[in-house]
Amino acid sequence: MKSRDKILSLLLESRDQWLSGEHISSLLGISRTAVWKNINTLKEMGYSIESSSRLGHKLVSSVNVMNQSELVKHLDTVFLGRNTLFLNETDSTNIQAFRLADQGAVHGTVVVAESQTMGKGRLSRKWFTDPGNGLAVSMILRPQIQPILAPRLTLVTAVALSEVLDSIGLNSYMIKWPNDILINNKKAAGILSEMKANIDYVEFVIIGMGININTDTSTLPDEIRDIACSISEELDSEVSRVKFLADFLNSFERCYDRFLSGDFAGILEKWIKKSGILNKQIKVTILEKEIFGTVTSVNEDGNLILETDEGIKVINSGDINYV
Repeated sequence: MKSRDKILSLLLESRDQWLSGEHISSLLGISRTAVWKNINTLKEMGYSIESSSRLGHKLVSSVNVMNQSELVKHLDTVFLGRNTLFLNETDSTNIQAFRLADQGAVHGTVVVAESQTMGKGRLSRKWFTDPGNGLAVSMILRPQIQPILAPRLTLVTAVALSEVLDSIGLNSYMIKWPNDILINNKKAAGILSEMKANIDYVEFVIIGMGININTDTSTLPDEIRDIACSISEELDSEVSRVKFLADFLNSFERCYDRFLSGDFAGILEKWIKKSGILNKQIKVTILEKEIFGTVTSVNEDGNLILETDEGIKVINSGDINYV
């Protein structure tokens, strides 16, 4: 273990308590100058550490730290997130993950970025990632399934994310079909799934998420400020981004395994409950066409069954608004 990691372990064990440089130096058998250099490195990595020439050092917070060593502390996955690429900036985590998948990246590889220059959502919409506060993440999956089943993974992702929100005590959210998380009717997260496949098999699926975790929505661009929200603002407390990410990856792997084992019906049932969409009147916009109706059910593929004045329609794409 590197001296840096040993110092971090000591600070974590004594969180919010002062540790003198002399004490750290004695425990690890390194010079006080080496202690100071490693402390500065940890600060550059995002750890909030207070330093005093008289008292020493203490770890105040690691809420904004995103790296592999922090992530694995909270992971209980078998394959997901064990190989994670952390980037300060990229064009888009989905684009980056697609490149890596094309180059042979292993199943379960994850890409995380602090900021995106070309962050995107459905229908070519832009997604803004707040550096240090938001979460932009994409997963590379290589499921042995027929291409027609791949869209179900968007719903699997939404259910996995909802389990994390439940675990941190967020009660005022809902899943908006097919890929958004809303809190009090404002967008907190979006999911974007993409795929490379042949007629008979899936080569890989990329599932990306953008999540406003500790974002101060008053600092967001004007065009999204009034329609976006963040998890921390709803909870009125900061959320550890790396713990949130690990909890999601743990949850997703469990849901993914259920999906592959044939229990999509159980996942869909949970999705329907969290969406609250049954019997709701909605407007669906597909290209420039608008369809109005009442949602009577959600079929096994996650498509909406809509009762309209023109009869029953199956909705598998489009934007919805509640009316």
